[in-house]
Parts: sequence; C-alpha cells; structure tokens
Amino acid sequence: MKLHSQEDTTNRDGLMSGTSYQTHDAAHLGASHIVLTDCTEESLDLARKNVRLCSEADLILNADMRMSVHHLRWEQDLGVKLYLHVNGGVDAPKDIGEPLDQNALFDVVLGSDLVYSIGHAGLLPRVIMRRLRPGGTAIIVTAIRNSTHHDEFVTSCRETRGLCNLKIQWKEVQQEFYSEEDAMEEEDFSRGFLIVTFTSAVEEE
Repeated sequence: MKLHSQEDTTNRDGLMSGTSYQTHDAAHLGASHIVLTDCTEESLDLARKNVRLCSEADLILNADMRMSVHHLRWEQDLGVKLYLHVNGGVDAPKDIGEPLDQNALFDVVLGSDLVYSIGHAGLLPRVIMRRLRPGGTAIIVTAIRNSTHHDEFVTSCRETRGLCNLKIQWKEVQQEFYSEEDAMEEEDFSRGFLIVTFTSAVEEE
C-alpha cells in the first residue's frame, strides 16, 4: 500500500506496531520521528534490528529524523485491569523495554495484523483514539482469521466513533492467489483483510 499526501510530510510523528516494514516507507517520506511499539520481547528486538538496518542502509534521509522503539501494552495504556497475551491468552505485564511516553501523540499511526483476540479487537480503536493527534490519520490492516474477532473489532470501531470526533471507515478486501498451491500456503489470509482508517478532526482555534 502506498500513501500519498498533499501535505508536507516533514515534521510528522509516526507510531507503528510490530516489526514495521512500513518504517522504510515512512523514512523515505521524510517523517521527523518514527516510533515502533510492541508488547513482546521478540518483536521489540526485531523492531530494534529494523531501526539499525535502516540506519546502516542510509534510509534515514533527514539528518534530524529520529527512530525509537518502545514497549506498549494497550490495556496498560488505557488503564484497563486486564493483561492480554499476544496469542489471545492472559499474562502479567513485564518490563521489557522503555515504555512509550504517556503523553505522546502522533500524526500518523500504522499497524498490520494486530487483532488476535476479543480483547485486542475491543482495545485497539480506543488506543488509536488516545494516541492520534488532532488532524492525524491511522491506517490499520488486519487479516480476517476469526469472524468473532472481526465482528468485535468492527463493533468497537462503531462504538469508538460515537465517543469522539473521529471519522472511521472500513472495507473488506480479498486476497488474490495465483494458484491453488499459493492459496493453501496462505491459508491465514484466505478470508481476506479488513482495512480501517481513522481520521481525527482538526481542533478549532
């Protein structure tokens, strides 16, 4: 997916989740600060590796651009007394990296394949609402693996839209496979994807 904006992309802060291969695109678009977040030690280590690779490959084109990696658990960020495991179970939080600043807001939030449980589906729109700066945009793409999780995520998006000044749109798209063999290898994606955009209204002066 390629994003185009008529606005200047410099001096923009971006928040990303997971290993974030979108980091490369954001760097080329001239983001001033790119923040990668996750809640597992393995994913945070991979995110740090991506930051190093970007630097070594001279993908940081703006001398003033910063990249950083932070630990973020959605339930803690929202003050919810529930500890979610990345695979849908429950576990206690651990200190596995520098936490994201409680007051940090972002112009752009990108995430892919983030919904693995009912809990994730319910929390994600609220985290975006909390972290998106006025005038900002979030784009989330997630595979439709489980119809219950999918329905809960859409319901949560509708409920969040009613609580705040966010424009939320979603669309289902199907994966195109070149052969039956490809379809079997990519069984996780056979139900297609849900693309959701969140747009925060600009505050009136």
